[in-house]
Amino acid sequence: MNNYFPRMITLLRKEKKISQKQAAKDLEISQALLSHYEKGIRECGLEFLVKIADYYGVSCDYLLGKTSLRETADPSRERSTRRGERYTAEETKILRGVLTVLRFGERFSSKDLSGEIGAYLKLGIYKVFRSLYSANSSNPKEFFSLDSKTYRPQIDSSLLRAENAIERLARGENVYGEEGVKNAPELSRELLHQRRPEYADAIESIIDEAEAFYTHGSAV
Repeated sequence: MNNYFPRMITLLRKEKKISQKQAAKDLEISQALLSHYEKGIRECGLEFLVKIADYYGVSCDYLLGKTSLRETADPSRERSTRRGERYTAEETKILRGVLTVLRFGERFSSKDLSGEIGAYLKLGIYKVFRSLYSANSSNPKEFFSLDSKTYRPQIDSSLLRAENAIERLARGENVYGEEGVKNAPELSRELLHQRRPEYADAIESIIDEAEAFYTHGSAV
């Protein structure tokens, strides 16, 4: 098959915290055979390729390294999580994108920068959630402490402040008494796949969609 396949099926199994024994049982093969597949000692047939792609909720092309898009062709397909919750492909992508930002921010080894990133994301979530909550005028206003007529300027101002702080701290500047990053880590699409393969596709997709929106005005 190729050298990419063994690495990917091993990574996906570990990412989902599934033992090799359990995966083999679910896939209806012996643990020894699955071990050979994961080590690249033996090549699987087309039928098993399709089966394991379905098992991990990815495309066959992704397992073979022919595409960086993890999701299957059907964007409405739901994927299970360890707790039994179910997320659509779009929800999974957004969640992974948020985790990518948070965890890459941690690589800067700056508590101040991580704090500003967390603040920015929380403020954005607050703003969207409040808009959705307020769509029904009968919902209790007491849910929020900020006044409904003045909260938007306050939140927008805080978002801009956090965004400005993130940019300047990441460049090494000291901001609002917070110390800037001294050595920002290197990153490229290739390095992202190496360091955070479980999140790389999601953040790439978000980047591409955002830039398509800017360039063509299409919906993200």
